[in-house]
Parts: sequence; structure tokens; C-alpha cells
Amino acid sequence: MNGTDLLTEYRVSRSERAFAQLVQRYTNLVYSAARRRLANDAAAQEATQSVFIRLATAAPDLRDEAALVSWLHRTIIRFRDVRGPELVKAVNALLEE
Repeated sequence: MNGTDLLTEYRVSRSERAFAQLVQRYTNLVYSAARRRLANDAAAQEATQSVFIRLATAAPDLRDEAALVSWLHRTIIRFRDVRGPELVKAVNALLEE
């Protein structure tokens, strides 16, 4: 299945399998972008996890693989290099968007 098919399956049936495949397929892309943007591996891992948490609710608005990749990139570049309470605030702000 391609990204568009997985998005459709997740959007229509909330398939855990489809979502897991999306995460597996795009984790390296998101992590790589996060690592370039953030100061260390731990921050990049946190950002990557947060992006996929957000994707769980944003996926219904994404119609194809190009929109997904664009959304992933836009979402990860919104992260700043923050820690502690600031990180919690940043993650919560993303989740509320």
C-alpha cells in the first residue's frame, strides 16, 4: 500500500494497522528533520513522537501522500529546541492546533 491508501484506510476505519504502517514508513523522515532542527537526539525523539500523536487526529484532513509529507515537514519545523516545562508547553500547543 502507498501512503495515500494507508491514509484512506486510517481515515475511513481508524485502522491501527494502517496507522502503524504510516508511522513505520515516515519515522525516519520525521526524525531526520527533527534532528537537523533540534540540539540532540532526545529532543528529536520527543518531537518525532509528538508529530505522530498529532497525526492521529490530523490524518482525516490529509487526502494524499503529498499532503501527508508536507504536513509532516511543516509540523516538525514548528518545534523549537526546548526542554522541561517549555517542552511540555510546546508539545501541548502542537496538540491543540
